[in-house]
Amino acid sequence: MSCVPIKKRKKEAAVPSNLPASECLFPDVRLFLVERRMGSARRNFLTSLAQRKGFCVMSLYSDVVTHVVAEQNSHSDVLAWIEKHEGQCVPSVNVPHLLDVSWFTESMSSGRPVNVEPRHNLKVVLSAATEVRCSQMPTYACHRRTPLNHHNQTITNALEILARSAFFQESDVRYLGFTRAASTLKALPYKLQSVNQAKDLPWCGGHCMIVIQEILEHGMCREVEVIKNNEHYQTMELLTGIYGVGVRTAQRWFKEGIRNLSDLKTMECKLTAEQVSGLRHCKDLQQQVTLEEAERVGQLVKDTLQRFVPDVHITMTGGFRRGKEVGHDVDFLITHPNENALSGLLEDAVGWLETQGLLLYHHLKKRKPALRSASSSMDSHETCYAIVALPSSSSPWNTDIEVKKCNSEDAERIAHPESPNSLNSRTWKAVRVDLVVTPQAEHAYALLGWTGSKHFERELRRYSLREKKLSLNSHGLYDLEKSCFLPAQTEEEIFLHLGLQYLPPSDRNA
Repeated sequence: MSCVPIKKRKKEAAVPSNLPASECLFPDVRLFLVERRMGSARRNFLTSLAQRKGFCVMSLYSDVVTHVVAEQNSHSDVLAWIEKHEGQCVPSVNVPHLLDVSWFTESMSSGRPVNVEPRHNLKVVLSAATEVRCSQMPTYACHRRTPLNHHNQTITNALEILARSAFFQESDVRYLGFTRAASTLKALPYKLQSVNQAKDLPWCGGHCMIVIQEILEHGMCREVEVIKNNEHYQTMELLTGIYGVGVRTAQRWFKEGIRNLSDLKTMECKLTAEQVSGLRHCKDLQQQVTLEEAERVGQLVKDTLQRFVPDVHITMTGGFRRGKEVGHDVDFLITHPNENALSGLLEDAVGWLETQGLLLYHHLKKRKPALRSASSSMDSHETCYAIVALPSSSSPWNTDIEVKKCNSEDAERIAHPESPNSLNSRTWKAVRVDLVVTPQAEHAYALLGWTGSKHFERELRRYSLREKKLSLNSHGLYDLEKSCFLPAQTEEEIFLHLGLQYLPPSDRNA
């Protein structure tokens, strides 16, 4: 009898190779699809789909992966699978986003990475081993991933209100204590279920532990509720929300009897030009700036700068670079390989915006001579702090007449800042914008410094000085022992100098 050849099983096509970096539309997002329970065929299909949409998909897991996508897996299942099949031991606090495939499908439908929400995260099954790992939470915020969306929002909101109250009272120790505790909880890859899970976490003892316990047991903290209804806290929130008004000015105004914006018309003290502009455009500036508005501001800034230097490079920084959809202002970093091309550029751009009626207020700060002081944490870059009249997306840039009209109604607006006025139908919105010029040699450090978050930067500089004997600011990194600056062309090189795992902007929301 003749032998019947054994039918060979058809091999599945290999996962397509990584999309070249130049073709990635979202370079800060690097996906890894877990094959467990997904299967190789579906994984290949989803990989091709993502690459066609401009996503970077990694065929192998590595430290550069920012989003791990799995189907019908738990948090612990994915960690164990990566360790077994990819040969990577993934620490519980320094992992990328571990996400259900629902995040992936929503992102594909949107054509861009959607915000990671708690419902997207893989389910965490708590165990004794999980609680033991709490004690391994790094002390410094720059050592851990802190996503924009996390699992302990109610507790961190309460701690941040306590921190802000301490800030208004100029109590730095209490402010830092509450801020550090909130930052720690933002980095937890699961939701706290009991106060015992928090007892070994850094910065979460004492007063913070009482707050955590009360919220876990009762869903709220009485101390926080009292503060939210306190007249001093409410007034300080209102006054410090005015552009150009700091805590000490607000404290002085509170002692003088100021309780609302209308009271400011009775003030005998002279307001600065910045404060006058802040009051004049208070209604707009208290509204959040959307990502779409920020991008239109960016286009306006780019078009203006390129009138004078066509190949100038502009980068949006701040919260929008960290993945936020809304913010209070928009920051831009401006650089060029030829430092001479930057000379006078900001002044020229500001002058042009003024002629177009697009500047409601601006203050230019020149670059200071002592550029890269080894001990200074101050920012000495050339900067323009401005309020821009952003035209609506449906209107032409015909703001000159309306801006002049606005400037002529100063007294009425300051006296009645909350009342409706004839500008309700105007076709522009006042938006705070910061423009920062930096030489190419300092660009990476400026990018790191201006991206934030504020607490992440504070922790990064504290770690640099205490643990590495290096002085870090937005101009450079100075080795105190060797008495020299350490050059860097990218943020990754700065993290390497500091001996830290690189954290993308989306994981710096400390």
